[in-house]
Amino acid sequence: MGVRTIREVAVWLDESAPDSGAFRHALDWASRLGVSLRGVLADEQHRRLATGWRSEATGKEASGLLAACEAACKFARVPWEQSLSRGPITQVVGRFLQPTALGVFGSALAEGAKNALLRESLHGPAFPVLVCPQTWQPLERVLVLHQDGPAVASFLDAMAELCGTLRVTPVVLTVARRERAALAGQRTAQAIWSARGYPADFDMLVGCKVQTAVASVARWRRCSHVLVERGHASPWWRWLRADSLGRLLELSDSFPFLVFPSEQTAGAPQEATSTLRTTS
Repeated sequence: MGVRTIREVAVWLDESAPDSGAFRHALDWASRLGVSLRGVLADEQHRRLATGWRSEATGKEASGLLAACEAACKFARVPWEQSLSRGPITQVVGRFLQPTALGVFGSALAEGAKNALLRESLHGPAFPVLVCPQTWQPLERVLVLHQDGPAVASFLDAMAELCGTLRVTPVVLTVARRERAALAGQRTAQAIWSARGYPADFDMLVGCKVQTAVASVARWRRCSHVLVERGHASPWWRWLRADSLGRLLELSDSFPFLVFPSEQTAGAPQEATSTLRTTS
């Protein structure tokens, strides 16, 4: 799957819109990608907005929230669409996640909606999603997590294209169980970015947990976003990679995570990451 297949950004609206949270992240991505922004408000949320989303809710009405989002898009010169989706939450999630849309949702969602979105993002059809924290931060420097896998080259090539489109210089973090595998993986990443002609920095970690590696390197390198791969081949691969992603997404209160699908046919991911090597 390539970046050019993304035709729109779809955001699952929450009570923090339009000033922060998922909407603010989605607006930034839509502007940078040059695509429209589609706001989705579930019928269940529509009812809750009038009486209070959560205990600290502001009491915004759905019409006012949608009007404010439309005004923010108009100011940013991003085409805006909106929809009130009715039906069970699982059906709304199914309509929200689409192969040609980047789906954006955040931590301010009610638990039912958030859990349904996470479950579908990890175990359902592989669509690109951005899981973001409540606090917005501009997209400035990204961490690309590079683990071994059957289609890692296609994922890295897609991420190189995305970084070029966004005009950001990534840190490509290669993680592996052994140093030889990490060195080989890093050479693959360097070759892909070199072929694209885009700048990048390359780090390598060997021997400790991926979650620890990502958190440490992202903070050390002052990365605003983390880009990770989601595989979708055999059932056991989906389960293993979904479990790994689930642990990584526990960090989404601190970093926005772009989960991007790539084609996979077979193979297993490597355990990762304590010895740090860097090149620029």
